[in-house]
Amino acid sequence: YDDLALPDLPGPRTITIAGETASTGVVDLSSLTLRTVIRRDAQLEGDATRFIGAYRYDGYSLFDLLRTIVPEKAAPAEFDRAIDLIVIVENAKGERVVISWGEIFYPVMPHRIIIAVKAAPIIPSVTKERWPLPQATRLVFGDDLLAERFIDEPSTVRIVSRSIGVPTRKGEGPIHAEGFNVLIGGENKALITGIDPGTPHSSYRTVFYGRGKGFHGTKDFEGAQLRSVLAGMVPLDRRTLREGFLIAVATDGYRVSISCSELFNRSDNCEFLLIDRGDEPWGRFSIYPPMDFFSDRAVKALSEVRYFTIE
Repeated sequence: YDDLALPDLPGPRTITIAGETASTGVVDLSSLTLRTVIRRDAQLEGDATRFIGAYRYDGYSLFDLLRTIVPEKAAPAEFDRAIDLIVIVENAKGERVVISWGEIFYPVMPHRIIIAVKAAPIIPSVTKERWPLPQATRLVFGDDLLAERFIDEPSTVRIVSRSIGVPTRKGEGPIHAEGFNVLIGGENKALITGIDPGTPHSSYRTVFYGRGKGFHGTKDFEGAQLRSVLAGMVPLDRRTLREGFLIAVATDGYRVSISCSELFNRSDNCEFLLIDRGDEPWGRFSIYPPMDFFSDRAVKALSEVRYFTIE
């Protein structure tokens, strides 16, 4: 399936880096390593989905593009880590999509988000159907189920933080919160103090490894699927998948960003878990991300989950 020629896609081979970073400017994509992603592309069409085609894409990963970028947050005193940053990719037509910082830099399988500059159809051996080729360079997400975040001719990558007015309190001992609030558009929609037993659950065994403190042991994680807990509160539409993101906040102010597409629109069967730790220290609720190599988005003593769309 991968022996077809890969035609070049028309479109720019440069990208502008902007936002909360010291090193803004224009990057020549051809200076980066070509990466490959294969996909079965479909998109929402009313209440159904429409199949577009299956493709091999070759292009330049956002990991490589941003790996030397040093963020300069607008409000570092509130929270000085990069793990709550979001990355907004846009084109000249004004189309925009949001990506979490962790989605780019923390996955077990990196280089799955690329700016494709070559593409070829993956042709079924029996039907011989030839899917139409993209007409321009394209932002491609290897692990999205539906291709809702795909935009043609991406031109700008913008690094952004979102102040939530909650300062961090470093060094506190074991903290605990009996529940967490879900805020949509600044309005408190729910206080979660328990998980419905009928909520779909998943379990994962992992070697738990942090970006800063390294090995934390080999552990089993079992919990409710976070997307199922939030599905009735977060509006699940095309705009949410393209422009929506969450910030999950702990009692001590620690926080992480999660794009709505990586939560609600995954193709790899990995699920963010919401774990009820009961009366244990660092409870009651925690989030575990099995798709991440590092443990840094495993939020303990969860106190808030806030939903936003990019401004």
